[in-house]
Amino acid sequence: MRHGPIRLLAALATVALLAVAPAEAKTRALVVGVSDYPVEAVGNLQLTGPKNDVALMIETLRGAGLADADMTVLADGLDQTWIERTADGAPTKAAILDGLAALGGALGPGDTAIIYLSGHGSQEPETDPSAAAEPEADGLNEIFLPIDIGKWNNAAGSVDNALVDDELGAAVKAIRGRGASVWLIVDA
Repeated sequence: MRHGPIRLLAALATVALLAVAPAEAKTRALVVGVSDYPVEAVGNLQLTGPKNDVALMIETLRGAGLADADMTVLADGLDQTWIERTADGAPTKAAILDGLAALGGALGPGDTAIIYLSGHGSQEPETDPSAAAEPEADGLNEIFLPIDIGKWNNAAGSVDNALVDDELGAAVKAIRGRGASVWLIVDA
């Protein structure tokens, strides 16, 4: 188990956020961790941190008063940690997008969404800047790699099945559009 400065800052921010939320406001969390990627997609770039990061986030959220029923946990390897909690599903791209949509559907004005992503991240070229709502200044999309990623696709110039920053941004915008605040923490 590692307790780096970023994890400590995230934990403190989460506790502070929950401490100042009005009593009638709801807080819901989507906690995602990917440790064991498919070898055919990433080679030997497996991670041990995300499963432990997810356990620490669950522990932090519980300590701040959030019930397990208010957390959706999408993670692999959670059974290899100390936390007494099973994952609600695998951290696939579809499950992450569904979890984000569910947050948006469950929250309204004055509520808070906490989104935590731990796993591999990378960049890929923005393939059609003219189609983007906000073209990337550097020409690169940031991506989060869910457990069901594919290989680098030379023809498309992207990683198959990666979660692209524009998709994450649209989900956050939808949650904020319902009047909820969003805390997004990405450890990638």
